[in-house]
Amino acid sequence: ARSMISVYGNYTYNDAATCAAAGVSFKTQPKNTVSEKVTLSPNPCSAFVKINLPETNQEAVYRLFDILGKEYTVNFIASTVNSKIIDTHNLENGTYLIKIQGDKNEETLKLVILK
Repeated sequence: ARSMISVYGNYTYNDAATCAAAGVSFKTQPKNTVSEKVTLSPNPCSAFVKINLPETNQEAVYRLFDILGKEYTVNFIASTVNSKIIDTHNLENGTYLIKIQGDKNEETLKLVILK
C-alpha cells in the first residue's frame, strides 16, 4: 500500500498496515463521555434548539457563544437528564458555538440560527 501527501502536508494512508508501519496511532473516545454522541436538533434552528446527550451519568455545563466569542448563556445539565432545550428566539441570525463541558472532556458544536 502507498501513502500520499496532500498539498496541505497531510498524509493519507490506504490501509491499517501502512499506518502501523508509519507509526500512526489512533485515539478512541472512552465510553460514557460527554462527546460520545452529542447532537443539536434542529440545526439550523429558529426559536429553540435541543442538546441531545448520550446517557453518561455525568454533570455538564454548556455555554453559548457567537463566533466573536461573546458569551450569551451558561447553564448546568444534571446527570439525570440526557437533553436540554435552549431558547434562541432572542438571538440574531448567524453562527454560534455551544461548548459542552463534562467531568472529563468537552465538545464544541456549531449552531446556525435562521429565522
